[in-house]
Amino acid sequence: PAREFYDGATYDLNKFRVFFNIRPSGSITMSINFTRGDAIDYANSRPATATKFAPGLTWDMGRHLYFQLDHVFEDLEVEGGRLYRANLTQARLVYQFNLRSFVRVIVQRLDLKRNLSLFDELPTNDSRQLLSQVIFSYKINPQTVFYLGSSDGRAGREDLPLGRTSRTYFVKLGYAWLL
Repeated sequence: PAREFYDGATYDLNKFRVFFNIRPSGSITMSINFTRGDAIDYANSRPATATKFAPGLTWDMGRHLYFQLDHVFEDLEVEGGRLYRANLTQARLVYQFNLRSFVRVIVQRLDLKRNLSLFDELPTNDSRQLLSQVIFSYKINPQTVFYLGSSDGRAGREDLPLGRTSRTYFVKLGYAWLL
């Protein structure tokens, strides 16, 4: 068993984990990850039991195009009931123009259902989020990379539509110093 010290207490964490990965063709890979066991409710500093199920799919759609789809289902239970249930889905699409440049699009959706009566301090009510990001990358030379992109965030509750919470445009130049 693993041990973790958090907020003045030591927790013994025993977990059962199963991972399965298959490549039915040269271009498709599928995986399933299942974990169940002891966890920590970090928001309220108490022991918990976590169940996590995470299927995934990758698809090399051709010489230049790559697609990845992942989902994570997580349940956290504490004494008194289920603290939360989360569903997180992420899709990633990458188009590689050549060795130096690519475009990547990421879309991520989170649905979170909390049992507010089990929290010591009430969290925010946002139970749904949708995030997206588009990045263009160009490698100028082995030490220098240029990025141009945008990201968009939306959030809402079950009874309200998703509303924009953020929008960002960015330019970044990365350089690796050689010593």
